[in-house]
Amino acid sequence: MLKGAALFQPFAVDTRQSRKQVGLLVFDCVAFLVVRDGSVVLTVGERQHPIAFGHAVLIAPRTVFTYEPEGTATLTTLLVDVDYMLDQLYWQHPDVFADRYVVRQYAGALFPDAAHVLHVNGEDATRLILVLDEMTTLYERREYPASYFWLQARLSMLLGTLAPHVRAAPDALPVPVHQRRRSVESPARWREFRPARREALAVEALLRGNIAKRWNLALLCEHVHLSDKQLVRVFEDAYGSTPHRYLTMLRVAELARLLRETEVPVTVAIGRVGWNSRGHAAEIFQRHVGVTPARYRRYGPPTAAAAW
Repeated sequence: MLKGAALFQPFAVDTRQSRKQVGLLVFDCVAFLVVRDGSVVLTVGERQHPIAFGHAVLIAPRTVFTYEPEGTATLTTLLVDVDYMLDQLYWQHPDVFADRYVVRQYAGALFPDAAHVLHVNGEDATRLILVLDEMTTLYERREYPASYFWLQARLSMLLGTLAPHVRAAPDALPVPVHQRRRSVESPARWREFRPARREALAVEALLRGNIAKRWNLALLCEHVHLSDKQLVRVFEDAYGSTPHRYLTMLRVAELARLLRETEVPVTVAIGRVGWNSRGHAAEIFQRHVGVTPARYRRYGPPTAAAAW
């Protein structure tokens, strides 16, 4: 189990040697598995992937997986917060993405599979191991936030090493826009990087599967057989937010998509995501995005200059 400090950190790294199959794992973040020595069989759903030195595996959030060493194997696991990872994509292409909601769609198109195996050979494989060693050393010192920029620099080196080996879907890139955009900043979170409990995953799936439903804690608790206090604690541990706040973020994201990609009237779009009051919806949307739904529909997301 990988654990971070109590204060939210965007990444965690751990290196360990294994001789037997690890139990089922699932994280609410992006996971990178890098084989340093030996080989393992990675199982994701019904698919098995034999991986060895020179392989790096990108595993999507909320993906259940396990691996079994063939003999003895040493792996480094790097966990990166989803929002933080999307930010890296956003600033890599600031002239392409309208806002961070579009980045999330792009990431889904770029990596349609739950596990993406990258073949990293030669000097890149050696460089990858060296960077991970430096990240592990910095992380284990527990000097965060003083070590943040040093860790961030190594993460940039790691992503730069892996990027040439990513095979992007040919139609993954969105249509460019001509202004840098601003969008919602995620709230500060207290969390640990650890496997998410199945109850949290089940509630997240319920909320995401029907954002227009009038969910309340009592109804969610019935589905996962937890008390309201237990559910809030388990969900906050996994997603850094209460179920209610998480549902609000899902609704804001979907409303932004409807306003951006369809001609549905604003009032109808607001109703589709589960809000009955246009005034209440406009207040929440403006708090998250910076403009009202009507202005977002007319002018798009606010520009960076408008944020100052």
